[in-house]
Amino acid sequence: MTEKFYFGGTSITKGGGFESADYRDDIRPLYRKMGVYLPSQEKCSYPHILSEILNYECVNEAKSGSGTKRTIRKAMHYINKLDLNGLSNHLFFFEFTPGIRDDIYFNDEKQWGIMNGHYPNGNPPLHFSLVKEWFTEEETNQRLEEKYKQILEMYYANHFDDENYHDEEMRLIQMFIQYLSNLNVKFYFTLGQGYGNENKLWFIQDKKKIPLIEHPRCVNNFFGGVDIWTHGYRQKWLISDEVDFDIDNHLGYFGARKTAYQLFFAISEIASELGEANWNFDLTKYLPLEINYWTPEHQPNPPFAEFAAVHRLRFNYTDDNNNLDCIWVQEQGLHQSADFNKFKDRYKDKVKEVKKINPNISICFQITQEKFIYDLKKQIENVVVNEWGLKKDNIKFFDCNAYENPIDCIFKPYVLNPRYVPTEDYQINSVVKYSWNTDLYNRRYPISMFNGKFRPDRMYAVDNLFTNPFKTEPLLTIYEKDINIDNPQFSKNNYNIEIKNFENWKKYVGQSLEHYYPQSKEHDTRSVNYYPMVTALKESYLNIVVETSYLPKEQNGWLDKFGIADQISEKTILPLIQGCAIFLTSDGKINKKLEDYGFNFSYLKDDFGIDYLTNTRRENIESLKKINEVTENWDSQGWHDWYKSIFDKCILNNRRVAIDALFTNKTESYIYNKIKNEEVQSNINKRRI
Repeated sequence: MTEKFYFGGTSITKGGGFESADYRDDIRPLYRKMGVYLPSQEKCSYPHILSEILNYECVNEAKSGSGTKRTIRKAMHYINKLDLNGLSNHLFFFEFTPGIRDDIYFNDEKQWGIMNGHYPNGNPPLHFSLVKEWFTEEETNQRLEEKYKQILEMYYANHFDDENYHDEEMRLIQMFIQYLSNLNVKFYFTLGQGYGNENKLWFIQDKKKIPLIEHPRCVNNFFGGVDIWTHGYRQKWLISDEVDFDIDNHLGYFGARKTAYQLFFAISEIASELGEANWNFDLTKYLPLEINYWTPEHQPNPPFAEFAAVHRLRFNYTDDNNNLDCIWVQEQGLHQSADFNKFKDRYKDKVKEVKKINPNISICFQITQEKFIYDLKKQIENVVVNEWGLKKDNIKFFDCNAYENPIDCIFKPYVLNPRYVPTEDYQINSVVKYSWNTDLYNRRYPISMFNGKFRPDRMYAVDNLFTNPFKTEPLLTIYEKDINIDNPQFSKNNYNIEIKNFENWKKYVGQSLEHYYPQSKEHDTRSVNYYPMVTALKESYLNIVVETSYLPKEQNGWLDKFGIADQISEKTILPLIQGCAIFLTSDGKINKKLEDYGFNFSYLKDDFGIDYLTNTRRENIESLKKINEVTENWDSQGWHDWYKSIFDKCILNNRRVAIDALFTNKTESYIYNKIKNEEVQSNINKRRI
């Protein structure tokens, strides 16, 4: 017997805004410019995504323009056609949204219609539109209005009262909830704003009247006490948030997916509380993954609090050594000697207590200090192993090392952390909303390369990139004003490099991104440390990335200072999201790692002849001269044509993979397994590209 998930509600549940291109030709092109080719309206809706998660057949009888009366009528008609035994393989979800949306039967048409009413300026008389369907069969809808509108205007003028109408709605909801309870079906619902009247909308529990919003099957409590649309509005998950399009305020394409996942966790917990774990799938796979942690002077933000897309993982602070899964090191400046010594003192006594009970206790570090990671890890390992007497395996690093952590785990703190997102909203939609140009193919700069503090390897990369002057001026930034060819740091040192092309790029020395894109007070209010970078990337075809940290590598009996770049930071992530082609001048192994994950940088080999997957880091930096040689005579049109030629295969693909990494829930299982040394699988851990 096929399991089915029935949904009733309004356009929010139907997937409003994503109707076929015949009726909504305004929104779909905007998503295409973001690299998203929208599927059908059905597949854009949160019911479809939620049903997919559960592997249930989706029965979505929501309708745009529908009101509570229609939602209840359709559901009761559906249920009454079923054998009572057939209810056991069903789940039900209902979206109740207040509004003047009457349910009307047309005798001549032998069908139901929808009346959408409103008061202009808040005052009678009632104005309304009459429809058979929404965004379909306009000719029929017009005919209905011509035939019935005058009659209905007289009816509503004489018989309609707003308060009585909503009182009737609430009575219907109340009776319907009792009806579902009597049938003993598994149902869940959300109550829209305006349905919180505890005097008119309640249920009986322990012989007491309880506001219906507190019903154990109401999901509002899992959405901050509000309905799913209001929650989406607060989280900025609407179409208008995703594509910067102020006409439509339904749930966005990404917002619907996040809503589906959050709703899934809500009904899973409800089902668990009500003892309904006899669903036809393993409920334990979906219940929250719980980790008990300790940190000195318990802090309000638990580990991974900035991972906004992680819902299933739950961290519980405890001082109980017997039930402790990990000790969480939440020090901010570990690379500084004073803070490092403080870390040793703050944690050593607790470690001594816990290791008697659990010698395999995890000592967890979440580190985003890119430049210092390599040396810092060595210092930490020395303390944990040599001073605390634990094994190296006890140490769990969560950092930007692409060899040790999956890309999705690396992406989240860099993109979802408030410091790195160009708006006051810290969700993924802000990255989507503020990215790309309206005209994707016509960008201002052929090449961009951002250099902060002076480092010989960075200057060597710049020198190779400027083997010859460019016909179309690139965007190059170098912070240090005092760089000159006579600087001892340019001489042949332990990097064994020689600067040859200083005259081609010296004019850029001392200019920062803020020079090109100064921050206004408006930008400052958005906590936009990276506003200049994001803006510059939107206007760049190709971005050259020289990451911060690297592992020294022994070569030919001496320490190669170029080493192996092992990290992925915002320097790599943001260009991918902003639709740039990138060249990550790291060791070929890390480029291979990225391509294994789904990224495509084949244009480097095909168009510039760079062996980016096998080159050492030094060789990749030296290969920048190949890009210069191929493109030195390209004008704006040449760059435009090249970018367009790789757009679908590489640019769109890479952006999809990057955004997918932010939405995947496999991050949760990875973190859990790493800390607890367990293997937990989940049906929702499949990445969705």
